[in-house]
Amino acid sequence: MKKFLGVITAVTVMATFLVAGTAALAESDTYAQPDGGKKFESRWAAEGADISIDYEEEGYRVSMSFYNPDDLRGTEYAYNCFYEKDKDALVSVSSSKTDFTVDAETFDRTFAPETYDDVDEAGQETVFTINDKGSLVWKDGHEQAAESKEFQNIGSFQGQYENKAAGLIAEINWEGTNANSLYYTVYVQVNENKDLHMTGVYNPQTKKLECTGFATQWVDNAEGGSDPSEEMEDCTATFSMTEDGKLVYESADGVVLDFVEFTLD
Repeated sequence: MKKFLGVITAVTVMATFLVAGTAALAESDTYAQPDGGKKFESRWAAEGADISIDYEEEGYRVSMSFYNPDDLRGTEYAYNCFYEKDKDALVSVSSSKTDFTVDAETFDRTFAPETYDDVDEAGQETVFTINDKGSLVWKDGHEQAAESKEFQNIGSFQGQYENKAAGLIAEINWEGTNANSLYYTVYVQVNENKDLHMTGVYNPQTKKLECTGFATQWVDNAEGGSDPSEEMEDCTATFSMTEDGKLVYESADGVVLDFVEFTLD
C-alpha cells in the first residue's frame, strides 16, 4: 500500500493544478474528500460480484470480488484511485488482480500469484463512472474485462449493532448476488419481548434500507422462560445511516431506535 500512496499523492498534487476544483494538498498531507467523489463511496453489487469503495486520506480504495460458486473460482481486484472532475469519474493510479479457488468443504480461499500489481501506465487506467440509471460502470484498463459491467448501489449496512441503553441488538447481513435478487437479511430487537426478521433492499434515492418481514412476540411461560407467540404479524421498517455511523431504525408506526456498531468493551 505504501508504495502506491506516494503515487496517489503525486497524481493528486498534479490534479490540483490541472483540474479545477480538485482538493488541494493540506499541510498535514491529507485531503478533503472532493464533493463530486462522494457519490462513489458505497457498496455496489451485480450478479456474482460486489465492490466496496472507501475514501481514505490519500484517495479512493476500490476492492472488487468476483466469485462463481459453480466452479469454486473467483478473482479479486484492488485499485487506488483519485477523483477526476472533468470526467466525473474515479481513475486508477495503481491496480492489482489475484485469482483464487475455494475449498468445497471448508470454503477457505487459496490465492494464486498476482496476475499484476503495479502502478498503472498511461492507457492502463481503470475508470469508474456512474451512469444516468445510477449504476456504477467499471471500465477495466488492463484486460478490457468489463466494458459494460454495471453494479447497483446497495449501501453499506452489513454488520452487528447494539443499543446499549435498551439492551437491544440488530444484525444485518448481505446475502450475496444472483440474477434475481440483491438483498440483505435483517434481524432486530425492538423491545425485550419482540424481534423482527426481515429482508431489505437499498433505495439509493432515499438512502434507506427498505425492509419487509414478520415480527415475533415472546410471551412468558410457566417455567419462567418465554416462548414465541403462535401468531406472527407482518412488519415493515427502514434503516438509514447517519454521518457519524449510527444505524437508525424507523418502523411504519413511528418507532425510532438508534444503534451503534457492536464493539467488545
